[in-house]
Amino acid sequence: QINFTAPHKGAMWPQARKQANLVDPAKIELPPYYPDHPTVRDEVANYLDAVNYWDTQVGAVMKSLEADGLLENTAIFVFGDNGRCLLRGKQWLYDPGTHVPLLVRWPGGVRPGTVRKDPVIALDITATTLEIAGVERPELMHGQSLFGKAKPRTHVFTARDRCDMTVDRIRAVRDSRYKLIRNFYPDRPYTQFNEYITNSYPAQKVIKELHAAGKLNEVQARWMAPNRPRFELYDHQADPHEVNNLA
Repeated sequence: QINFTAPHKGAMWPQARKQANLVDPAKIELPPYYPDHPTVRDEVANYLDAVNYWDTQVGAVMKSLEADGLLENTAIFVFGDNGRCLLRGKQWLYDPGTHVPLLVRWPGGVRPGTVRKDPVIALDITATTLEIAGVERPELMHGQSLFGKAKPRTHVFTARDRCDMTVDRIRAVRDSRYKLIRNFYPDRPYTQFNEYITNSYPAQKVIKELHAAGKLNEVQARWMAPNRPRFELYDHQADPHEVNNLA
């Protein structure tokens, strides 16, 4: 297992900006819940630069496996441990926080170019590696093989509790179209104090300043609301950005 940290907030973000081909902040399509501000565009672009930098690191591992004669005899799983390191991403149960990349290269086991839409969980990766290795899956394990005889999942559950010093409790269930979120602390704001977000997310400061100046639209201003709805229901076919709460 090789862990990469490039898309995570930290030293790799400035390093990613040293690449030859960088993302143009002006050409980014911002989601409707972000205000169109240079600082916000720059942060999103830097995140995408970091993802591209990570891609080159994965490529280096692939070349090393090829040089060692192992590439065609190795099942490779490339995935993220959490969602985007941007507001409304990591630490939240909206899709940008829970929908992580998952790419599988398994010569002889997976047909190249195959794309699947069924929801899976990270434990399914573990279950799949056990199956490839010929190891029986533990009876109480919640993961199931991605390529075995198990029926594709119809839905998945996600959860968020304490993050750093910020106490919260959120649960969600998601199928291929709908997501239902339950906020167990609806009396608390989205912007409970979190030292990591305060120090590492420039967009947070900008949004607070724009809100104080009355310059956010209705969708953008929800992030600054003093409380949250107890339930949030989103139709991802009609509302991929999760801004129209059907509940």
